[in-house]
Amino acid sequence: HQCVEDMGILRTIPGMTVIMPADYHSARRLIRAAADYKGAVYLRFTRDAVDNIYGEEEAFEIGKAKCLKTGKDITVFANGDTVSIAMKAIKALEEEGINAGLYDMHTIKPLDTEMLDHLTEQHKLIVTIEENVRSGGFGEHVTEYLMRTGSDARVQILALPDEYIEHGNVEVLRQETGLDVETMTAKIRKLYETL
Repeated sequence: HQCVEDMGILRTIPGMTVIMPADYHSARRLIRAAADYKGAVYLRFTRDAVDNIYGEEEAFEIGKAKCLKTGKDITVFANGDTVSIAMKAIKALEEEGINAGLYDMHTIKPLDTEMLDHLTEQHKLIVTIEENVRSGGFGEHVTEYLMRTGSDARVQILALPDEYIEHGNVEVLRQETGLDVETMTAKIRKLYETL
């Protein structure tokens, strides 16, 4: 059994702040921010090494997304491990002429609603990526918010299936669940073709 339902469970707790850093440097900064933050904070970390995305001195603010790449066709929101995977998928799409933006939504709760409002005015397709079961997770949180605000942006959630995930090699598990670079690239490409 893997802990892949925690984001959905914990975001329902009143006053709980839920954070998932993307790399070592963001984890260090967000731990420091959490120590100074008023209220309960849950930080989720990966078990495996991930690519460094940020520099050592990069600043982070709880509740504020980080723009890693602007785009004109699609906006991708990711967190935790999926940020580095999404970066690779977006690079492959760019080589095909698809211009996707990428935002590290390290804080799952509270959502960066200011960023969401701004980006959904510009882009009609939002893709969320997470290593959590879809039910109650980050993508559904984004979708719920956009429904409440009356946004007409389309949201596609790339998440784990509603089933227990076995232990094993992370890369193999990602392939089996569709969260590997190749599958993610193909899914985003197919969505782009529907625009």
